[in-house]
Amino acid sequence: MYGQYFKRLRNYKKMTLGEAAKDITSSPALSRWENGVDDIRLKKFLALLDRVDITPREFFAYTEVQGNLDNSYYDELQLLVQQKDGQRLHQIFLRQISSFHQTKDPDILGKAVAAANSYFSLTKINCLTDADLKSFKDLLLDSEYLDFKSLRFLENSVYLIDCDLLISYNSKVIHQLSHLEQVDYELYLNAWTALTNIVFSLIQQKQNSVASHILNQLLTIDLPQQMAAFKIRIVFLKKLLAYRESGDDREINAYLKSLTEIGLSNLVSELLDYWDSVY
Repeated sequence: MYGQYFKRLRNYKKMTLGEAAKDITSSPALSRWENGVDDIRLKKFLALLDRVDITPREFFAYTEVQGNLDNSYYDELQLLVQQKDGQRLHQIFLRQISSFHQTKDPDILGKAVAAANSYFSLTKINCLTDADLKSFKDLLLDSEYLDFKSLRFLENSVYLIDCDLLISYNSKVIHQLSHLEQVDYELYLNAWTALTNIVFSLIQQKQNSVASHILNQLLTIDLPQQMAAFKIRIVFLKKLLAYRESGDDREINAYLKSLTEIGLSNLVSELLDYWDSVY
């Protein structure tokens, strides 16, 4: 993810790829790093920062600020969903999709789709045109390697994507999990968010057998203690599927009660939202 922030700085300084890469790395290698396709060695990373006249401390402070700015948009969408403010979500969507039509900027398309996805979660109304949805699917399919941007696009579009593409992307994310864990912890978190969102969307679409198969896969993967909430969500979704088949809610209610008793009431509230939106 740091490559994308370096690219912003390079463009801000009106420096070409070749100028930035000269005597440090190749232009293609720099481009791959900037676009999240490949990594770069620490020595070269430090030399590149020096090339754009920024210290490592200043660079990491910059990425934190920029990351917060990027996150604020998606945080706002999440808050509006919690507030059930469909009107505001639709207004945001209209503004973003209009901007995309004018600029053809894929980042703006991703934001428009995220707003449409949030709006759909409340209203079950898809406000994207077929053409805009196709443009977004093409954008997803163009990403051979998963990076921060492609994972964010995916995790914020699952309600609008057809099952076949969700299943395909699920396999892609699982295949790259070990690599993402080694590359960047934040990327690894985004990958797990995308996976749980994919499964939940499949459950909503009543693709029970596929969802169950994916959950069984995910349950075999060891997660660090700090990511225990993902394991809890996965177990809950398994119990949700069992409840759908049997109609017996005793096991799922006992699970929620046990989570409440150990002080996870906020997570229980989130899981109840899952349950309500499915049934």
